[in-house]
Amino acid sequence: MDQLINRLQAGDNSAVKDLYQQYYHHCKWVVLNNGGSNEEAQEVFFSLWEKVERTNFTINSTLKGYLYNACKYQWWDVKKKSDNAVSLEVAHNVAYEEEREEKIHQEERYKLLYSCIEELGGECEQLLEQTYFENLSDKEIASVFKLKLNYVRIKRKRCMDRVKKCVRQKQKYHG
Repeated sequence: MDQLINRLQAGDNSAVKDLYQQYYHHCKWVVLNNGGSNEEAQEVFFSLWEKVERTNFTINSTLKGYLYNACKYQWWDVKKKSDNAVSLEVAHNVAYEEEREEKIHQEERYKLLYSCIEELGGECEQLLEQTYFENLSDKEIASVFKLKLNYVRIKRKRCMDRVKKCVRQKQKYHG
């Protein structure tokens, strides 16, 4: 879980400031772009902050992603109550489209990553597959490749550096 969430739940006052500085502008942007005011953006953000601060709060995404979506839905709820301007059907359609676009984008990133790993071939491809897809430990990988444990880590870092370079090059070329 995000360290900031842990700090908030532990009552760390500086965490509130960090949360505000890092994420308030995202919430404000959502509210202002949907017809709200600065005051309404603050109300929405602080109600979300109260939810995050609860000790039983958990999320399955990044804090930024959670706050963005939660802010959007919280604002729609506030707006709906005040003027019934946003229907539930519209909210679901927008959420569905955003989720679909995110899935497509995620799939494209995975395809790019996989293609770069495949281009490496040989030991690098096998080492990365065993590490990230088969979840083998460094010790198990060392015995498979007949390498020293420390060298497995060094080799993996070198392989990942090559994958990152490949991804950057392909993104630059295609993006």
